[in-house]
Amino acid sequence: MNDSFRMTKMKTTILKLFVGATFLVAQGCGETQVKELGDVTQDEKLVAEKLQAIGGRLSHDIDDDDNEIVTIDFANSQNATDAWLKEHTEEIKKVENLKFINLMGTPASKKGIEALEKALPGVEVQSNFSKKK
Repeated sequence: MNDSFRMTKMKTTILKLFVGATFLVAQGCGETQVKELGDVTQDEKLVAEKLQAIGGRLSHDIDDDDNEIVTIDFANSQNATDAWLKEHTEEIKKVENLKFINLMGTPASKKGIEALEKALPGVEVQSNFSKKK
């Protein structure tokens, strides 16, 4: 390879790295902040993996007062059944700073959701059975 080609290739690589780094920094400038992997507890990792397996997700955000909040979103998962919730409630209870669970569009019954709400006082659970405000 000639020197001119190497310089062009190196400049292109540097530009790609710069653009990628700029994108990552811009992503971190919004209200939503994602924890570094090392900051996530083993309990959160376990729950996140189980949620992902059924189409849900666990996310970390910062509220208006700079307090960390954790959200579980079942994202209309048809696998978020009463049986799944019952089986995994104890694991979900171990998630620190859990403030919100979205069960909208899931097959979880009113009875199953009420049992989850009872087991997780202080956690807002939104479902097809939530009272309209």
